[in-house]
Amino acid sequence: MNVTVVVPTLTGREAICKRTVAAYKDQGAEVLIVKGASSCGEGWAYGFERAKGDVILLGLDDMIPDEGTVEAGEKAAREGIYPSPRIVLKDGSLESCGTLGGGGCHLSECPTGTLAYMSSAPIATREAWEKIGPPIPIHYYVDDYLGYMARRAGLDCQVVREYAFTHYEEEHGRARVVARAMQDRDIFVTAISGAVQ
Repeated sequence: MNVTVVVPTLTGREAICKRTVAAYKDQGAEVLIVKGASSCGEGWAYGFERAKGDVILLGLDDMIPDEGTVEAGEKAAREGIYPSPRIVLKDGSLESCGTLGGGGCHLSECPTGTLAYMSSAPIATREAWEKIGPPIPIHYYVDDYLGYMARRAGLDCQVVREYAFTHYEEEHGRARVVARAMQDRDIFVTAISGAVQ
């Protein structure tokens, strides 16, 4: 396994970040923690440039991988699949089993192979990332942007149920980024428009 996971985090989220990092390391991944970025996309871009693995996963500090997740994600990535994960909340209820993106159009339980449009935990080989390009420095819609670019690069975006996480929805720092959601959406739309020209 040669996977680097980039995990942006904020001051005040040390406890959940520690659990997340430990879960990735237990599965044999290298973890690159990025502290103090102004957005998830900025943190991902910073870590993305420094990642050494053949496969790069862009993670969240409050989304803990289930056992076997790194292996499932790496396998999918090496097969040319851009996997959309199955995610449950901390109470065990389903958040999504793949997603159509757009700020929360989550799929309910569905089988592996179901068509999806983006991934909340983007993972791809280094070669695929060269075609997708780096994340843009926004918080909301950065995963939508990467999903669009992955599909544009010819990757097959689909649900991979074994690529699974528990999302703890850490509240610390959330208000700051919620306030920029519509601004981020506009940047996302402009970036997509520029990509098709």
